[in-house]
Amino acid sequence: MKTGSAFLGRACVSRGGPPAGVEPDRPRVFAPTTGAGAAAIDMLLGGLTFHCFDIAVTALEAAREIYTVTLGVEIWQTRELAGTVWRRGRAVSLAGTLVAEGRLGSGLVRLVEPAAGHTVAREAIERRGEGLFSIGYQVDDPVAALGATLAARTLVEQFGPDRIRPAEIYLNGGSGLLLCLLQRDKPSPT
Repeated sequence: MKTGSAFLGRACVSRGGPPAGVEPDRPRVFAPTTGAGAAAIDMLLGGLTFHCFDIAVTALEAAREIYTVTLGVEIWQTRELAGTVWRRGRAVSLAGTLVAEGRLGSGLVRLVEPAAGHTVAREAIERRGEGLFSIGYQVDDPVAALGATLAARTLVEQFGPDRIRPAEIYLNGGSGLLLCLLQRDKPSPT
């Protein structure tokens, strides 16, 4: 009977070097994503400033209690969103979406309880359940940053509230966790 070593030999899992007869430059299992979208995001992240974590939740008040204890965030500012964002080419209303923001070190934690619209937060809950779905970074010019990522064929998941000069852009680099570009020194629409 064959053991797992036959699979490991074909998959090139590192055990102190590649197995005999396997080229050292073959892709490895669990290697980081190297697609065009991930490369553009890696290039973009070099000059960005961390701003927030976005966590999708189904019950905002219960989530505030949990994250107050687990993260030590004691003061939350809660607001209901209005307006429209653009999700995969379609206008989606944010009406009824609740957001609670709390300070965590030099950044923020944003708990997002999405309304019925098909936003990135709603999709995160439907696909994976509650939890972290985005890491936000501040940029001076979101449109320029968007142009650089589009040139590298990075998928834009959602942007808004203005279709011409968006202040918040969600990008998909292929890891399942979204990257959010936020206009520096402007209140976030989400």
